[in-house]
Amino acid sequence: MFRPAADGKQFTFTVTGLHGMNLVLKDRQTGTSWQQATGEAFAGPLKGSRLPLVPFEITSWGKWKEKHPDTSALRPEPGDEERYSSDEERYSSIMQLVLTQRIWQIQPAPDALRGDPRLLPHKLIIGLEVGDAQRAYPVELIHKAVVIDDKVGTSPVLIIYEPSTDTITAFSRLVKGRTLEFKLSGKREVTDSATGSAWNSEGLCVRGALKGFNLNRLTPFLSFWFAWAEFHPATSVYQPSTGGSFGSP
Repeated sequence: MFRPAADGKQFTFTVTGLHGMNLVLKDRQTGTSWQQATGEAFAGPLKGSRLPLVPFEITSWGKWKEKHPDTSALRPEPGDEERYSSDEERYSSIMQLVLTQRIWQIQPAPDALRGDPRLLPHKLIIGLEVGDAQRAYPVELIHKAVVIDDKVGTSPVLIIYEPSTDTITAFSRLVKGRTLEFKLSGKREVTDSATGSAWNSEGLCVRGALKGFNLNRLTPFLSFWFAWAEFHPATSVYQPSTGGSFGSP
């Protein structure tokens, strides 16, 4: 999710095709081509510019509505409800194929992609970008761990999975000049080892010495591995069995 603006200009976009198996957006104002995966301009007058990222969250409608009771919601245009419904069913079917890795029966891996064998191409990952460093976290490992203490480059990060709403959130572990370490306690709550304070999945300390403190939020990108690796070739990959990572190619 990006703001449709760069270099002091506001844009409107149209989809013009694929580049690296990723959508290409072209702005109507300058004719510049922008990459969906990164918000970067790769061709045209504004080549090298980048659209500002808007922090976002992928969660359930119930959780979002609870946090933001006055929120507005995007709905289909009147008369288009049936088309949107069929699109949703089609998308769900494709996702089911992808998740069971049967997508390859209908869509072979394109030769044009760089390719990165560290993970299967259609493995779902969460990508984090902090400064110049990027790191990929397989979604299945996040679901299994629930709480992950890690680093992206030299930046300490925390990832939390909330099973009830299938929500993944990410934060910096830097608090008041020190790096906290977090774990999942027996009560299925997140606590830090320094103060024993309890934290929720929104990065808010709800009990203990740091009650009321909010962790600085990071934006987790849900992506297929082939797309993340294509546009973040220097990314590392989280691997809990070794306590470390696979390095850059």
